[in-house]
Amino acid sequence: MAGRRVRYRCVEGFVTAIDGLGIELVDGPNDNRRDLAEPETNTADGDRAFVLTDGMQAGSSDPIRMYLSQMANIPLLTRDEEIRLAKKIELTRDEAAAALAGGKAAGAFLDQLGRTDMAQLSRVEWAEFCERLTRGYLEELQRKADAQVPF
Repeated sequence: MAGRRVRYRCVEGFVTAIDGLGIELVDGPNDNRRDLAEPETNTADGDRAFVLTDGMQAGSSDPIRMYLSQMANIPLLTRDEEIRLAKKIELTRDEAAAALAGGKAAGAFLDQLGRTDMAQLSRVEWAEFCERLTRGYLEELQRKADAQVPF
């Protein structure tokens, strides 16, 4: 009997604390039941921005959440756009490698002449410098193109 009184006092203290917090207690599981399920979100169109903004207070200063919510508003690339951009990146990479190769060839010519100031080059030396720069660039592009031929 003493054990029941202690439990009753604990429950009574608990109920008093709950009432003090302004929480409403109901008698049964379905009495005054509020629907606590989260509202359904339509994701058929692939929009998942709600994940980033769900529960975010207006004017949030969390920089990561702000960044992610902004990124959620940027549309994804289509398959064709992704392929087009990948090809453009590959071509740009090849052109950069070719420019570097041309620069190395022209730099080797300057080293051969013992010059560091291009303003001191004669007209003939300048023409040869440009020729080596261009030839190095074109040879590297040709080498890249030959490497991509599958047969």
